[in-house]
Amino acid sequence: MTARVLLLGGFDPSGGAGVTADATVVALHGLQPLPVALALTAQNRHGFRACYAVPEEQWLAMFAAAIGEGPVHSIKTGLLGSARAIELLARHLRPFVGQVPIVVDPVLSATAGGYAAAAEVLAAYREHLLPLASLCVPNEPELHALAAGDVGALLALGCGAVLHKGGHGDGALAIDTLHTARERHCFE
Repeated sequence: MTARVLLLGGFDPSGGAGVTADATVVALHGLQPLPVALALTAQNRHGFRACYAVPEEQWLAMFAAAIGEGPVHSIKTGLLGSARAIELLARHLRPFVGQVPIVVDPVLSATAGGYAAAAEVLAAYREHLLPLASLCVPNEPELHALAAGDVGALLALGCGAVLHKGGHGDGALAIDTLHTARERHCFE
């Protein structure tokens, strides 16, 4: 059986981000993507225009259909759009904790500009979703917004590990740093 990866996030019509891009990467690795959109975006490489929440009953139906067809081997989240969606999603992900890896990519802004998460979204991540994460993968601005730049604060919330993405740095290299409670590894 091909491993199945549940992808929960925003739909990007240009294919450059969100569950669209995640599904491409998962498929290129020979796995089966299970994309579920919690938000719809109007964006392309020139800019972010709008974000529309998918009604709860619709994304919950997609979620149920995806997990109802067979086992899920890993889960990745992306742009979730609202504090309510984060809280509700966390409730539905709890049964998977300890069973499959849950990767939380706390998308708090758009690279092209035009989107920034509200304060209640940050609070919902900290309270509901990050404690479930096997791995949290914040970039520099996300780490600053969620934990004042303190990786230890994310680990203290319950994240199994934090991969601090270094693509927003000033140097010639992007250095990603994987933090666990016991060790740290850098990747250039």
